[in-house]
Amino acid sequence: MAYVIQFVPQELCKIPKHGTIQYHPSLLSKYRDPSAINWAIALGEEKTGLTIFRPSDGLDEGEVILQKEVVIAPDDTLGKVYFDKLFPLGVQALLEAADLVVANKHQEIVQDESKANYEGWFDVNAAQTHWATHVTQIYNLIRACNPAPGA
Repeated sequence: MAYVIQFVPQELCKIPKHGTIQYHPSLLSKYRDPSAINWAIALGEEKTGLTIFRPSDGLDEGEVILQKEVVIAPDDTLGKVYFDKLFPLGVQALLEAADLVVANKHQEIVQDESKANYEGWFDVNAAQTHWATHVTQIYNLIRACNPAPGA
């Protein structure tokens, strides 16, 4: 499954012979939420990544099968991080993880709950500029809202 925003019943996840794997655009267990990329940029992270995991009943919970890191460059926007980095890497990672699972050459690593956080939707309130904050925070907020490179 690619990045989804609704829970899939576990009965459905168990139908495929080798189970189900899911893509999430963060290094889980960090940023367990629907706006993981936005938050990583807005909060000044220098790296992010993707996780291929076994979906469970919890939000972005489940054993990790594969993770890939990417650098968030100082001028990267939401669109650049997603379209130029995470999307193409995610397609490759899903194929790699599927091959590992089918060959039974994968490991399933339990997520570290002490590192888990839920920022929630990066909505209008989260995107509101507070001009009294440090210029770096304002710049990161603008980059986190920018959907496309050069937009």
